[in-house]
Amino acid sequence: MKKILQSALIWAIPSLLFAQTIPNGSFENWTITPLYELPSTGGVTDVLTSNIQTYYEYNLTNVSRVDLGAGNSAVRLESIESSGDTLSSFLIFGSFPDEDEGGNGDTLQFPGGAPVNEVVTSITIRARYSIDPSSPGFILAYFSKNGQPVGVGTGESGPGNYVIPLSGDVLTFTELTIPILPTLPINPDSVSIAIGSNDLLSGNDISFPGDFVEVDFIRLNTTVASIPGGEFNTWEMETTPEEPDNWFTFSSPFAEPNFSKSSQASDGLSSIKLETALINGDTVVGLVSIGDFDQNGDEFKEGIGVTSPGTHTLSFDYKYNGMVTDSGAAILVVTRDNGPIEDTIFAELIFLDDQGTFTSETSSSFDVQVGDSILLVFFSSWTGAESPNDNFEIGSSLWIDNVSIDLVVGLETQNTPDISIYPNPIENQATINLNDDVSVESIEVYNASGSLIRTIANMENSNTIINLEDQPSGIYQVVINTLESTITKKIVKQ
Repeated sequence: MKKILQSALIWAIPSLLFAQTIPNGSFENWTITPLYELPSTGGVTDVLTSNIQTYYEYNLTNVSRVDLGAGNSAVRLESIESSGDTLSSFLIFGSFPDEDEGGNGDTLQFPGGAPVNEVVTSITIRARYSIDPSSPGFILAYFSKNGQPVGVGTGESGPGNYVIPLSGDVLTFTELTIPILPTLPINPDSVSIAIGSNDLLSGNDISFPGDFVEVDFIRLNTTVASIPGGEFNTWEMETTPEEPDNWFTFSSPFAEPNFSKSSQASDGLSSIKLETALINGDTVVGLVSIGDFDQNGDEFKEGIGVTSPGTHTLSFDYKYNGMVTDSGAAILVVTRDNGPIEDTIFAELIFLDDQGTFTSETSSSFDVQVGDSILLVFFSSWTGAESPNDNFEIGSSLWIDNVSIDLVVGLETQNTPDISIYPNPIENQATINLNDDVSVESIEVYNASGSLIRTIANMENSNTIINLEDQPSGIYQVVINTLESTITKKIVKQ
């Protein structure tokens, strides 16, 4: 195992005490966070909105549900302003369009869409709107068959795109039927629908805050086909992927995340799995961190504030399945007084090589004081400094579990006593089995926040019961203090 930037030769086995807490270092606690509502298509096709941009960049939404009463609702798209930027809104039943630069603008082709197997002669909408005529909103229907556009289309968006412009003030809901002209020459097999509050089709990028369109329904005038979700009466909550509590994860709202909760764990019920994956045509490394950077990458936005001064080590369990010559990596950085990167007082890069089963890894020791800050990042692939490989390899996977910062309290040159805890996980009670030749002075139990919740002394036999019936589910650290050493174990309460 190669360690660079900081190294030390350890001649003896350090005895460790539960010290600086890594929140959720065992990856047992995960959360799915609700974000905003979307019209539901029952899984028939994707629904994409401009909330993907406005929520993640500005913590705002500009596509929302409007309650019309009696179980009916409409969708509202509104151009908004934030931080000096005007943000047009859009909704797509289908996927983001592929753009092929043409002489008069972009030729749009929308993948996906709802199934349709007959010629559509017109579209009926019920809507109201207030939109500046210099940047009209729109309703667009894109017809295709076998992935190719059907029909010559209207406007400058290319074949298959039939655009209904919306401008001026229509402030009460009005039903409009718009013929599809020129008519479709053949039956399409899919249709995608797009709605915009201002002109997003010509490339003019002109939007007006407050311009809006509300749509009660969009219907195809056919005998069978319909637009799933086009009545806007059923909505569902868009959520984040399941994410580990207290850790920063990195994923695109436009693609599946390349991190996940894994049942393969060195201890407890779960670990985190990071994978190097192909996302939107790019090879993207899976990573997770404690602590985060500002946009310039030179100052912490959040890090672990040191609460236990002294000499520490980082320890964790990992398993790695690297493709070709790939390797994973862990980076540990400590800054003085929660300062910027240039105030780094300790840094270490640890390469993580192929391991078919979970293996424990420990960093070099480092000294910290209260007020220092710790940043820790794990990577599923590494091609940076001192890397043995030049390319990220798609499919390389890294599992991480049992991450902790431990206070070094002494050096032991003898073997750790044989002590077992069972069952594990537990419902309420665990038994600690001690060999007769082990002299135990006390047993301490800490919760995931590092608070001492139990102290057991004066053990009379080799089997000691720990009762956690009054404690919530979670991870508990058991520190066994013997005459010769201090041993740390973990209990998972279900």
